[in-house]
Formats: sequence, C-alpha cells, structure tokens
Amino acid sequence: MKNKAISDSMKSFWEEKGRSYLEEVNKKRSNTLKEKCIYLKKEGEKPFPCNIELILSKLSEGYLIVNTKKNKEKVYRYFGEVPSFFWASKNK
Repeated sequence: MKNKAISDSMKSFWEEKGRSYLEEVNKKRSNTLKEKCIYLKKEGEKPFPCNIELILSKLSEGYLIVNTKKNKEKVYRYFGEVPSFFWASKNK
C-alpha cells in the first residue's frame, strides 16, 4: 500500500511539472553521469555508474573499472596512473 501511494505521488508530481521539466531533469542527470561518474563492474555483471568519491571503496570490494576510452580519461584526470589490475579485461 505504501509503495502504491509513493508511485501515485510521483506520477502526480511529474504530471504537474510537465514533460519539458522531466526532459530537463533527465538531461542534467545524464550530463552528471557523463562527467562525474566512472563505470565499474564485476566479472559477469553489467557495468554501472559510480561516483568518483566511491571508486576506492568499490575497488576494495572487488569491482573493476570498465575499460573504455572515456572512462580511462576520467580516471587518469582524477587519479593519475592506475595499476592495470584495476581494469576490467573486457567491456562485456
């Protein structure tokens, strides 16, 4: 019952704000993910965005950094050189 009330409230909120506001919020969220997050994954799992502040914690839990050009640029910009064993060998 509680989840249904929350769901109905969210639907009402977005209907009130309108489609343009929703698109604006999603665009900001997408830009934040592109600039402020680094993608991580565990072997056999799907990659997910992670805040830069949490990277070291996630690496200690066994996650690896997704090995893409953009991800590498962000990692090197924030951390400098990173040992090769922190990088996933495959993107998928």
